[in-house]
Amino acid sequence: MTAAGFGMLQPVSDVGVEIVNISYPGMRVLPGSPAPYGLPLIPLEITDDGILRGRPDAAEDQLKWYKYCSHERAPGTFQGFESDNVLRYDVSEEKVAKGFDAWFTEHIDEEVHYSDFPKDTPDEQWEGYPGSGAAFRWRSEGVEPESKISGIIVRAPKEELGFMSTVPTPIADEIREGWFPEHPDDPDDIFMACCSFCTHFCCVPDFHTAELAISSGYGDTIFCTCHLSRYDPFQIETYNRTIFEYPDAGPGGGGGGGGGEGGGGH
Repeated sequence: MTAAGFGMLQPVSDVGVEIVNISYPGMRVLPGSPAPYGLPLIPLEITDDGILRGRPDAAEDQLKWYKYCSHERAPGTFQGFESDNVLRYDVSEEKVAKGFDAWFTEHIDEEVHYSDFPKDTPDEQWEGYPGSGAAFRWRSEGVEPESKISGIIVRAPKEELGFMSTVPTPIADEIREGWFPEHPDDPDDIFMACCSFCTHFCCVPDFHTAELAISSGYGDTIFCTCHLSRYDPFQIETYNRTIFEYPDAGPGGGGGGGGGEGGGGH
């Protein structure tokens, strides 16, 4: 089995809205979290210009991994969507209005470049926690805000990366070698990315920004402040869930999905 086997479809309904079973590799949801599933990976590559870019076809039916949290109709989740695959720094207007501040806020709307990332988060409260991270949007230019695909990218030491037993060794090797590019100037570090819709109630968690993560003892996680879901960006696990597919959806649309999704959050 190769990584192309992730996302194999098993339709269980033949009329109208289709309920589809998918399998995907994700950043592990930690035990005790209310979220039922991990955060789907977004495979990456670095262009000759140093820009981080997502790979929408690294695995079979990969774009279906992001069809949850009312994004079943999001244009970027379809192969025919006409846009580049560049990652762009992104923070919601609501967060900015509330005073959200991180090392990458000065880069909002800019393309993500590998040289932007500090080796570790430049805030003394995160001292001792490896890596640095940023929020981004992907395959979302020109779409309605509710259709935006948001994500988190993390720069971290290669040695931190691990795989749970649910990920077969050949797939783990493919992900390790082909989905998480090395930092061009520091090959001991890699870049990893995931979709950042919390699989509990679709809030958007962050990495190394919430003080509550530290006080709760989870400073090294992707942390959702809504209901305290925690995801380990350094551990990859296989997840199985269901999604909805709509017969009228396609890459040319601009609206969000159908309100809910099978097997978890809404």
